[in-house]
This record gives sequence, C-alpha cells and structure tokens, in this order.
Amino acid sequence: MKKILTIVFLLTICIGGAAFAAIVSGSDASFRRGCCSHHGGVSYCGKSGYYVCVDGAVSPTCRCR
Repeated sequence: MKKILTIVFLLTICIGGAAFAAIVSGSDASFRRGCCSHHGGVSYCGKSGYYVCVDGAVSPTCRCR
C-alpha cells in the first residue's frame, strides 16, 4: 500500500510540475493568442510597442512584452 501511495504522490508531483512549466513557458503565447484573434493572429511587435496582426491591423490594447 505504501508503494502505491508513493507512486501516486510522485506522479502527482511530476504531472503538476509539467503543467506548471507549460503554463509558465507558454504564458506569452497564450497571452498573445487573443490579441489579434480576429485578424489572423499576431505577426510581430510593431515600432509603436503594440502587436501587429497578420492582416496588418495594429492591436489597440495588446502591448508587446
């Protein structure tokens, strides 16, 4: 029984750690996803400091990080 609990505990830590790492590393990508969602996605960071969308529109609210 102790072995099973130990395995479950270690798996929980591994899965939780992997989920946390994915959230932290993908936070910028997930943040940008909504910035130009109606314009084909984010293309690049414009000189103004705001994201430029694929279709050329400049996001009025999403500043580059």
